Amino acid sequence: MTSGAPALSAASTPSISEIHYDNNGTDTGEAIEIEAPVGFDLSGWQIVLYNGANSAVYNTRTLSGTVPAAGVVVADYPANGIQNGDPDGVALVSPAGAVAEFLTYGGTFTAVGGPANGRAGTDIGVKEGATIPVGSSLQKKNGTWTPPAPHTFGVRNDPVVVEPINLQLLGINDFHGRLESPATVGGQPAGGAAQLAGLVGQLRAQNPNTAFVASGDSIGASTFISAIDGDNPTIDALNAMDLAASAVGNHEFDKGIADLTGRVNDRADFPYLGANVYRGNTRELPAYAVDTIAGVRVGYIGVVTEQTASLVSPDGIAGITFRDAVAEANLVAGQLKDGNPDNGEADVVVLLAHEGAATENTTSAEALANDPVFGKYTRVNATIDAIFSGHTHQPYAFKLPVPGSDKLRPVVQAEDYGLRLAKVDLTFDPTTDSVTSSNVQLVDVVGAPQDPTVAGIVAAAKVKAGELGQQTLGAIAADIRRAYTNGNEDRGKESAMGNFIADVQLAGTKDAGRGGAQIAFMNPGGLRADLLYRTNGTVTYADAFSVQPFANDVVTKSYTGAQIKQTLEEQWQPTGASRPVLWLGVSKGFTYTYDPEAAKGSRITSIKLNGVALDPSGSYRVTVNSFLAAGGDNFTTLGQGTNPATTGDNDLTMLVSYFAANTPVTADTAPRSTIGQAGPAWDVEVTARTQCVGTKAHVAVNARNADDVPLTIELVTPYGSRAASEVAPGKSAYQAFNSRTSTVPAGTATVTVTGTVNGQPVSAQIQAPFSTISCG
Repeated sequence: MTSGAPALSAASTPSISEIHYDNNGTDTGEAIEIEAPVGFDLSGWQIVLYNGANSAVYNTRTLSGTVPAAGVVVADYPANGIQNGDPDGVALVSPAGAVAEFLTYGGTFTAVGGPANGRAGTDIGVKEGATIPVGSSLQKKNGTWTPPAPHTFGVRNDPVVVEPINLQLLGINDFHGRLESPATVGGQPAGGAAQLAGLVGQLRAQNPNTAFVASGDSIGASTFISAIDGDNPTIDALNAMDLAASAVGNHEFDKGIADLTGRVNDRADFPYLGANVYRGNTRELPAYAVDTIAGVRVGYIGVVTEQTASLVSPDGIAGITFRDAVAEANLVAGQLKDGNPDNGEADVVVLLAHEGAATENTTSAEALANDPVFGKYTRVNATIDAIFSGHTHQPYAFKLPVPGSDKLRPVVQAEDYGLRLAKVDLTFDPTTDSVTSSNVQLVDVVGAPQDPTVAGIVAAAKVKAGELGQQTLGAIAADIRRAYTNGNEDRGKESAMGNFIADVQLAGTKDAGRGGAQIAFMNPGGLRADLLYRTNGTVTYADAFSVQPFANDVVTKSYTGAQIKQTLEEQWQPTGASRPVLWLGVSKGFTYTYDPEAAKGSRITSIKLNGVALDPSGSYRVTVNSFLAAGGDNFTTLGQGTNPATTGDNDLTMLVSYFAANTPVTADTAPRSTIGQAGPAWDVEVTARTQCVGTKAHVAVNARNADDVPLTIELVTPYGSRAASEVAPGKSAYQAFNSRTSTVPAGTATVTVTGTVNGQPVSAQIQAPFSTISCG
């Protein structure tokens, strides 16, 4: 793609500027030079040579390509390839056949035939002869042809005013299909594809020498409006924004390499670049793309995080490897500057890297350079003029030293979701073929006009998502609700919905190839609706999306037992927080007791995983959404952890997959946290069984107090619960719970036993399995 204005002040059409046709001895180095604006496309233009002896054409040369930054193109001829004059001539002819110039040397004549037929030549007034030294030429200077002098082929003859070219590079990263505004700033919508496109358009109007680029993860882990339609609306919106190029991100591999190189690439009008993505010893994706802006060849190199193989489903990338991104970027950048057009040539080189710095290393340029992962990217070789990064969803814009020089190079990441736009300004000097200055900043995507074309794409996607959202995912056996107090949602209490989503995410990440999770946590603020049974238990895509509308990634990390305890302590929020308590949903098999009256930081009294106390120094794999994994909702300990892994799923897609595998779904309503201390285990004998009463299936639970003190016993099943106070030693609490259906799948009943020790209540949980049954 070519855009912008010429870099040098020159005539707007091509002209002949230098000729050499005769010298002492064998004529050598014969050539004709054409001068034209930088970036001018000479394809189809012709140099037509005329012999004055018969006034006829004896040679035609057809030109191609664009005029480089030097502002001239030289056509070389073999020895004695150009006639020696008295007189002879040359015509410069446009692709349409119009003669731009017909020049003669050693006299003049009228052309016979060819494009200059019937036209009298213009004698340039100077000529060469057999005594002219080798290496001379005739040159046009300031509009006048001058006598023979040492040639200057490849360089303009006139001293021209060199205009520096101001390039504007605009970039996004980690857009993740946020077609609609994901946030507000000062009461105004922030981000959104239509507003992003409007801002890009505004900045393009201010400087036409602009390119819009992306650093990966434009699709994948997207919101419902985009994800439900395979992210096609997002690709369409980026096409409408005239995206020049994008690095491939790890989420572009969510549906596998075949989907990326087939459906996605087929729909995208821009290239997805991955210089370090290999199949065997062959690159699977293009390494670079070159865009000509105002006559300047801008080369984009794309690389993706080397951790991609551990971040997506292995089946989708079978046979694909992700090599050292910096080494591959340096290799390609060197090729773009080596003078060999066979492997691409560029005047300016930009690295689009789907890798970035961690939050704690974004406070300064020095901290960025010392980031243990991204630091090496900041030290790519000097052939790279700017770095756009991504992946870590961070906002930073710095200029860092370029190795081996005294220059500073822009390094930028525009946070995420289209809320900010990275803006890099480069000043390019055509005479030195180098970037002489730069600037970098982040621009908030707020208060910009909406682009009507992109707004139309978003509106159509919203309508289609509404239609697709009515598709059935599966069914539930009973309501799955958040916690409530006096009819209002209460995020400070344990909820069946929170625990259910934790169960979903544990199921999706427990396998070794998907994170190897043992525990999952879910924040209550991430749950925005209940799943209601209504008339037949049907759950649609729209229902699932209403529960989890944020499309957060699902992340599995390693934490110590001590860190897990600290996470649970952080449910009691810091002073001044909007809510005093935020109760985490926890996955089945993970239980804990707490003392709400204890001092802050000391309220968790016991923690067990599958009945075994957690080892404070042991390591456990825990799954959370990306919001919690970044320390959101003041769960700062979850922002720690090691060895992160993702599956390519977000919270919504994982819920969709769970319904597909487990319909009809019966949520486990047994509490997983109880008030109590880490005291003695109460001696209670618990049994659970299924039985038919007519055509209805029941779950019967019996808990016999075998201890020597009265106990409060609560029986909990998916079909109801019952609490019995002061159950005397030797007595039992019993209840047969009616499922109101003919079939009950295998499950677990939970019995919570509470007694008194030193005047304080102490609780323990006992679980009893029951088998499936079908009645009628």
